[in-house]
Amino acid sequence: MKCKRLTTKQKDILFATLIGVIGLTIMLLLCTYYSIRNNSFSDFFSLLRKLDAYHYNYITNYGYDLSSTKVDMDMRSKGLYNGMAVWAFFPLYPLLVSILKTITFGLIDTYFLGVFLSTVFMGVMVYFLIQFFREKNIKINYILLSALFVFNTFFMFYFNFYTEAIYMMIVAIFLYLCEKKKFFASGITLAFLSATRVTGAFFVFYLLYKIYNEIQIENKQLNKIKTFFAKIWQIIKNPYYLASLSVSLIGLAIFILVLAKVYNLSPLAFLDTQVGWGKQNKLPGYYIIYSLIYGIDSQRIIAVFLIISIIFCIYLMVKEKKYFIPIFTLLYIIFITISSINSADRYLWDFLLLTIEFYSLLMNKQENYIKANNTKKKTIWNIFIVMTILIVVTICVIAVVEVLFKGTLLFC
Repeated sequence: MKCKRLTTKQKDILFATLIGVIGLTIMLLLCTYYSIRNNSFSDFFSLLRKLDAYHYNYITNYGYDLSSTKVDMDMRSKGLYNGMAVWAFFPLYPLLVSILKTITFGLIDTYFLGVFLSTVFMGVMVYFLIQFFREKNIKINYILLSALFVFNTFFMFYFNFYTEAIYMMIVAIFLYLCEKKKFFASGITLAFLSATRVTGAFFVFYLLYKIYNEIQIENKQLNKIKTFFAKIWQIIKNPYYLASLSVSLIGLAIFILVLAKVYNLSPLAFLDTQVGWGKQNKLPGYYIIYSLIYGIDSQRIIAVFLIISIIFCIYLMVKEKKYFIPIFTLLYIIFITISSINSADRYLWDFLLLTIEFYSLLMNKQENYIKANNTKKKTIWNIFIVMTILIVVTICVIAVVEVLFKGTLLFC
């Protein structure tokens, strides 16, 4: 009896599911090893209770209420709780964890619920990312894709009580919907993204760009400036386009209203709190150069990563003649580094666009390189792909070892 071959979609679903299962298994094994090494199983998820995870746990349990009876003193003792700090964290992810906690009657550890949701989100992210590549007719290499987008140095954040997974999932869904030209659905997706992180609001410009490119102007005699304004006018006049753009910032707007009306805070309290963490806005690029020269090792690594990313953006503009994504990414880099360089590397990786460009470039180069069906060229290119995967996975292993033996998250 012949086994029925899996369809392309079934393969994609199976691969996305495997990514989630493998990721969750690794995290549980790491927690087990960490507990054995510390001679204590009393707090099995202690490996996960680091940095931002404290804040998301607090918001999940208490919201943004800072009454003294509810403040986690352990957070204070570790210097991770600074007055208004929780207001810097957006509500969608802890809200979903809170709902899941209610459904499970509070019987399951909050940190595990966060990890479980992140696992689901990573699987969904991978699935929609693959669909996005298929829409653009870009070849799928499952191993390279998993190395670049999942099992890299930021792996510990993806399957943790952090917003990385949900943020990347929503971005992947948004990009896929934009490629399908479902702009209103894209706008609704952005509403959720802007309720996850303030940088989610940044993607409204991507949506505007996709809508702008969709509009055709019949008068071909108009110059570029007149064509630009003619297209903008068409967007303003079209209720569908206008609604798609307007709905995209609802998540951010609701969070601002909740801070102002429910907690009697400044509408921009989530930005003001950065000052409470000792962050000061500087000129674009200041923190990159400063960290490269005077920073600690992890900051220097982040600075080098950002400089390489900037060089890659310039390459895309000069050699590949692509302009919007590189310029959009450069503006994003300025935005995330204007007050600090910490975490800028993972924020840029979560942004997905530059990683997508890198993956697409590799796949297109591979296709062009071996088009002549030259066995030698094919072998050389496959070696290059394997080496890229090995480098990424090696960095991932180093990051995991750093977490296990030093108890801190690498590149935070």
